[in-house]
Amino acid sequence: MGKKQSRMKSRSNIAELEQAKEMIEVRARQQAAVSELGQRALAVTDLSTLMNEAVVLLAETLEVEYCKVLELLPDGTALLLRAGVGWKAGSVGHATVSVGADSQAGYTLLSRGPVIVEDLRTETRFSGPPLLHDHSVISGMSVVIHGRESSFGVLGAHTTRRRTFTQDDIHFLQAVGNVLAAAITRTRAEEVLRASEARYQSLFNGIPVGLYRTTPGGQFLDANQALVELLGYPDREALLAINAVA
Repeated sequence: MGKKQSRMKSRSNIAELEQAKEMIEVRARQQAAVSELGQRALAVTDLSTLMNEAVVLLAETLEVEYCKVLELLPDGTALLLRAGVGWKAGSVGHATVSVGADSQAGYTLLSRGPVIVEDLRTETRFSGPPLLHDHSVISGMSVVIHGRESSFGVLGAHTTRRRTFTQDDIHFLQAVGNVLAAAITRTRAEEVLRASEARYQSLFNGIPVGLYRTTPGGQFLDANQALVELLGYPDREALLAINAVA
C-alpha cells in the first residue's frame, strides 16, 4: 500500500471514529433528556407545564426549530396544538390539524407508528397541513401519544432544513411521547378518583342520618354532616381532630 493510500485510509478511520463518538454523545444527551423529563413528570402536576417543558427539551436536544403536542379533540374531528415551540404567535391553543390522512399528524394516528418525513415538498403519503407549510417545514418526524383507551394525540418535531432523522432520533421522540402518555394517564386517573370521591362525599353528607367510617381500631376516618350536628361539633374537621387526639 502506497503512502497516499495509507494516509487516505488513516483519515477515513479517524472520520469514522469521530462519527461514532458523535453518535454516542448524541445518544447520551437524548437519554439524559428523557431521564430529566421523567423526573419532572413525577414532580409536576399540571399537564400543560409538563407538555411545554417537553417540547422545549425536544427542540433543544434534537436541534430543530419546531416541536408540538397535538391533542385529539373530544369529538375526534381535529387535533389541537396544545403545546409547542417555534410556531407563530397565537398558534398554540388555537391552531388545529386535520385527523385525516392528508396531514402528517392524521397519518401518524392512522398508522399507529412513527412517521418520518425527509422532504415534505416531495412527500406522497400526505400533503401536509397548513401549519407545516406556513412555517416552511421540510423535514420532520411524529409519533402517537398513546392513551389507556384511545390515543391522546401526536408528538412531532420539525425543521426547515432537509434532514435525515436516525432511528435513535425517533426512539428519543417516542420515549418522550411515552413519558407524556404515562403522565396523562396518571393525571386522568387522579381526576376520575377525585370526582368519584366528591360524588361520594356529596351523597354521604346528604344523608339525614348520622353516619361515620372508622379504622379497624375504631378511629374515625370520616363523618357526615348529620353526625357532626348530632354530636354538637362546629364542623367535621373538629370532630375528626378531637377523635385523633383522643
